[in-house]
Amino acid sequence: MDVGALREESMALNAKAGELFDKIQKGEEPFEKMQEAEKMVVEAGKKLDLAHGGKAQMEQLAALTAGVGSLTAGSPPEEVAETKARWDNALQWLMAITASGVPKHTNSLLKQGIIPEDFEEKLLQEAVGASGGFLVPVAYRPELFAKPGEDAIVRPRAVAIPMSTTQLQMPSLDQTILPANQKSAYFAGILFEWIEETESKPELELKFKMIDLILHELAGWIPVSNRLIAHSAISLDALLRRLFGQAMADAEDWWFLNGNGVGQPQGVIAAPCTIQPKRTGANAIVWADIMAMYHAFEQNPRGVWVAHVCTMEQIIGLKDGNNNYMWMANMRDGMPARLLGYPIIFTERVPNLGIKGDIGLYDFGYYLIGDGEGPVVESSIHERFRANQTTYRVSEMVDGKPWLSAHVDLRPTGAVAISPFVSLDVPAS
Repeated sequence: MDVGALREESMALNAKAGELFDKIQKGEEPFEKMQEAEKMVVEAGKKLDLAHGGKAQMEQLAALTAGVGSLTAGSPPEEVAETKARWDNALQWLMAITASGVPKHTNSLLKQGIIPEDFEEKLLQEAVGASGGFLVPVAYRPELFAKPGEDAIVRPRAVAIPMSTTQLQMPSLDQTILPANQKSAYFAGILFEWIEETESKPELELKFKMIDLILHELAGWIPVSNRLIAHSAISLDALLRRLFGQAMADAEDWWFLNGNGVGQPQGVIAAPCTIQPKRTGANAIVWADIMAMYHAFEQNPRGVWVAHVCTMEQIIGLKDGNNNYMWMANMRDGMPARLLGYPIIFTERVPNLGIKGDIGLYDFGYYLIGDGEGPVVESSIHERFRANQTTYRVSEMVDGKPWLSAHVDLRPTGAVAISPFVSLDVPAS
């Protein structure tokens, strides 16, 4: 037996195993190769034991030779239990120290008995605060992420009128009269008659109405800690002013569509001049409903459909009498932007599917907006001075309503009514 050769072979295997452990620790080799490195250490131990000679070493070699794939496999039961509490030699100690640099594999090493159960890692790492993680600052980006709200629907299409006083009156023709064969409601009652040469000309009748716009205040306020204002990485003053303005535009659009006119704007959905055809079936929109609204709408190029987003599925699925899809012929060309020639806007600002006003066809050129003061955003440190708070308030003086007081009846009387505002009602009871 060449003891020197055995020692050299043992040292070479140890060096090779050490290189492999180092690569595993750095992530250059997968952890699955730990078993291969383990076998090298076992083989190196065998050769070292042979070099040392002796009966005890030979018996240990026989026990190790009986195992496969682990330093502890094949050992007598009592030796396996001991291995979990100690290292058998310096090689196992070296392996445990090296592998401890890969924290996610510690449990595996514990099960193999390479690391004892009471082993305590001394590794400095970012993942554990007390082990160095407190030294790594948390990055912060002073940018607020927010999904933008919807664009305004009514105001860009309506007639805005500046108001310097609380109330504004304007005259209009009274076009709510009942027409006759030779008398149209459009001309406020004017009726011409045929006469003979010597007959007196008939007296004409002409009726007017008054439109009233009365400003109402839309407002709100919020207290803010002075410390938050001073220490916030984002300018809180600029943020609040921007958000208040956007939220105010959204709120007024809601009321221009849904308001009841009592202390607030008169919305188009329930306005007296709005025609509301009864829908065919509950919680649905079918082609007959679309045609009824289109028929009642006063035709002009400014019309626009306004529908709740939940109606989209119903509109996509519109079919004709032969069960053919009408709005979308295929899934290749994308969503159509128009319905019967008019643009369609899907929004959250009108009632949900099945409720009156979930879809409508409107000409907002007949809608008046009275603009008073605002929107104005103001701040004050005085109201909550003792509490170290600044109060922000936002307000706007505004009114809105269709200038028509009723729909227009077409000749002959009772034949059909039209309006620039048409919204779908619930089914007839």
